[in-house]
Amino acid sequence: MFCAVRAVVKGYVPLDDNAVTETRARDVFGSSIPLIGTVSSASQIGTTVNHPGPMLFDVLAIPVRLLPHGAGVALGVAAIHIAVVVAILWCSRRLLGEHGACLIVATTALLIWSMGSEALFEVWQPVVPMLPFLLALVAAWGFAAGRDELAIPAVLAISFVVQTHGSYLLLGPAVLTGAVACRFALRAETPVARRPLVVAGVAGFVVWLQPIIDQLFRSHNMSALLTHATSGEEGRALGFSDAVRAAATVLVKPPLWTRPGMASSLPNSGGMVGTAEGRTFDPDWMAFPMAAVGIAALLGALIAAAVVARRRHDQVLLAGGVIGAVAVVAAIVSLAGLPIDAFGFTAHKARWLWPIGAYLTAFGFVVLLRFGVPRSPRQAVLSVTLAGAVALAATLPTSFQYVSPAQYEISSQAPARDLRDAVGALAGRGVVLLDLSRRAFPDPYNDTMAAAMAASGIPFRVVGDYVSAQYGEQRRLDPDEGADVTVRLFVGWDALDLPPNWEVLADIDAGPQRIVLAVRDGFVMDGAPTG
Repeated sequence: MFCAVRAVVKGYVPLDDNAVTETRARDVFGSSIPLIGTVSSASQIGTTVNHPGPMLFDVLAIPVRLLPHGAGVALGVAAIHIAVVVAILWCSRRLLGEHGACLIVATTALLIWSMGSEALFEVWQPVVPMLPFLLALVAAWGFAAGRDELAIPAVLAISFVVQTHGSYLLLGPAVLTGAVACRFALRAETPVARRPLVVAGVAGFVVWLQPIIDQLFRSHNMSALLTHATSGEEGRALGFSDAVRAAATVLVKPPLWTRPGMASSLPNSGGMVGTAEGRTFDPDWMAFPMAAVGIAALLGALIAAAVVARRRHDQVLLAGGVIGAVAVVAAIVSLAGLPIDAFGFTAHKARWLWPIGAYLTAFGFVVLLRFGVPRSPRQAVLSVTLAGAVALAATLPTSFQYVSPAQYEISSQAPARDLRDAVGALAGRGVVLLDLSRRAFPDPYNDTMAAAMAASGIPFRVVGDYVSAQYGEQRRLDPDEGADVTVRLFVGWDALDLPPNWEVLADIDAGPQRIVLAVRDGFVMDGAPTG
């Protein structure tokens, strides 16, 4: 929470996709409640699809409404992470007792350190599910081992990560299925308690009700996701061999999932290199033979731990090994189907590899502890806990691991605040068309202006399937109705030569470039009035 408060005090403003999340979270208590998540980037190269569900919007709805200027986004995400850490502590204590819980929470602290301080209030869809997915793995482990009450946090955490980012679509259900299978395989040793399973089922139905309604009566997004995933529209998929290489780069090759690995494992360069034939995908990952051996050794160790645990009648280690093996296999299968786009294959498509790595590390510590490898288990636990405490304290200074585009755009926050203030002049001028036809890439400003309009109650419309899916179909422009005014952002050279009849609302000196926010009466696209 300290990191989020510091960011808000320094003038934090949600930019780019983060501002879209702010807008949609505000819609939760509006007339058009979101039924699905934000639009998927895969839509740019195929059918327009959204991430499966709106749980992230639902959770952020109250802080976004209560706190001004986007502060609710940062503090809301920080609150999510605090709740997740508390839930991990509760689950691990129910599963492992005090010593085991210390190991799990210390590893969680190491993952938090790896992510960096700025990621702890980052609402970008690939990043915000990372800690919740670690909770999902720990809770699934506990449920598989016979702690039936942990089925409830397992279902909620898996639902959250799957709804928030589509890359968990196979991984989340696979982990839950593995946990259910293991639990019922062990029901003779520990009878199944029905009440927590009923509660988990009801909770799962409630949090999936909005996507179900959409599937039955609205956009049929779940069907579109399935069609998109199986139609080949996304172009070249990563494939099995590269999937093994990618998984091994994070799970086997040092520095693994630690802070240096945040940047060096599956780097943001995407693996695209220039050749005589043009840019081609040739990532600097582990060679396939070494990667295959490493993944095989990792799976072998998990299976061996489970076998030995079975002989020792240790349900906890047996279940932990099963969940770990299921997560690794499902990760490779998920990776194999993910697309390679013009940017290659960047880490944001598979950030779940890092919490899987943290889970495997924590499980390894627990195996050593329960097998009695340390001569002094108490000292071993204290050592790991101390390392976790130091790592957690190290998140207090500002640390950018550049896990999201917004972290590259930090210098744009000051002009974005000015633009958000200027948007207030549009109040009372009717329906506003936000003209995005000439938006730059990257674009930190237009989305945050849209969030400011939503916060001020200014009705705005957009044109195009992709941006309509971003902001909600209720904001798609009806050509028959048009708009009362059109607002457009002129950046760089465009700001030096405004078309005639445009009223300037803000003229901002943003370092090397000039930014002008201008408005014109009527419905205007590409500089010419229409309608």
